[in-house]
Amino acid sequence: MESARLVAEELMPYFTLQPTQGYFRASRELDATLKSEAETFADLRVNLVLWNWDRTTWTGDGIPTEVSQAAEMLASGKYLEKAYAVGNPTVNGESLARKLLKDGEALLTQIIDQGGPIDPDNSDYRLQPIKSRPMGRSVRIVRG
Repeated sequence: MESARLVAEELMPYFTLQPTQGYFRASRELDATLKSEAETFADLRVNLVLWNWDRTTWTGDGIPTEVSQAAEMLASGKYLEKAYAVGNPTVNGESLARKLLKDGEALLTQIIDQGGPIDPDNSDYRLQPIKSRPMGRSVRIVRG
């Protein structure tokens, strides 16, 4: 338990949940314990995915927008999952919490696939995904 606390203290916050902002526009206050757990989850997840990248300059305003967006989605999704899943044994796959977690993971995957966060000076540039097409001959099987 002590080692988990030390790891959490060394984490760099990629996004901080705030009431009346982002996905919590309608919330006037957030539970401090759940907020801390959700932010720690998001920070750990981003660190795990981008473990071999140099993130030493990613502090304050230096955090890339895409990384911050992914952390916001992950933290918001985890907060909602923890806040509204109490006593509910059934997990709804179509809930906002699941959608945010899934979209945050997809954005992290996109960041990795494109080789890093997009340079803000060239924000329109996006690498197109590699599309595979069938190669060779088409064969038609005729029965009879």
